[in-house]
Amino acid sequence: MASNRLRVLGVVIQHIDMERATEEGLRYAEALGGDLTDPPIQPADLGIDSSAFVSIKTKLEEEFGVTIPNEEAAKWQSVADMLVSLDR
Repeated sequence: MASNRLRVLGVVIQHIDMERATEEGLRYAEALGGDLTDPPIQPADLGIDSSAFVSIKTKLEEEFGVTIPNEEAAKWQSVADMLVSLDR
């Protein structure tokens, strides 16, 4: 079974907007083996807007079979934050 890190990345990668992503965000996306927390990549760096963010939350809930409270998801500032929420 894939690690939680890879499962989260799999969901996030599906929502990258190549036209709005920053160069740093795209470099990070290419280096999937990197540490999710160094540097902390923000969804905006990957061109992920608020509607895609809601979709990511829903997909993560489906993937992990959990319910993520909206209050918890609202605190997410990076991809690493998503992983921390799911590891609780």
